[in-house]
Amino acid sequence: MVIKIYLFVLSLFLVQPLLASDDFLQFSCDKNAGELVSELVCPNSGEKRKGSFCIVENSFYNGCTASVTGYGELFFDSCVLHDHCYHHEPASNGKSKNDCDIAFYENLKQVCKTTFWKKACDKVAKSSYKALKAFGESSWSCSNTQSQYSTELPTIPTTEDLISEATIL
Repeated sequence: MVIKIYLFVLSLFLVQPLLASDDFLQFSCDKNAGELVSELVCPNSGEKRKGSFCIVENSFYNGCTASVTGYGELFFDSCVLHDHCYHHEPASNGKSKNDCDIAFYENLKQVCKTTFWKKACDKVAKSSYKALKAFGESSWSCSNTQSQYSTELPTIPTTEDLISEATIL
């Protein structure tokens, strides 16, 4: 019985953020005139990756692959920027995986400064960074195409944007 409760609680932390992330990915992809696909073949490694990806011109991103409940929306833009760094470096600016990861963590800390729950947010940011350092290698080796990608964060869709978009449809 305890295991069933544990699995249920764990699913709340894993499934809900992925659903929220998919909503933001769809919104962002539509806004950038991209194409949402459910599978991607990595240009560099040839690895097939399942999941939602937005393809815009010679670039692709998926935002936050996994996040802690409540942080998917908050960190989405930082995740997209990090995706661009992973997929276009070192070809574009000579950055290493470590450079991209450090920039991602610094970006998350800046985002956390804008929140009411800064200490909790900082802990989630640090955990996200550590997970990325430990498990990000397959994403780093997926692509290395030259691009003049923006280092500016894209527009964050708010919950209100998503709700108004849904009511229009």
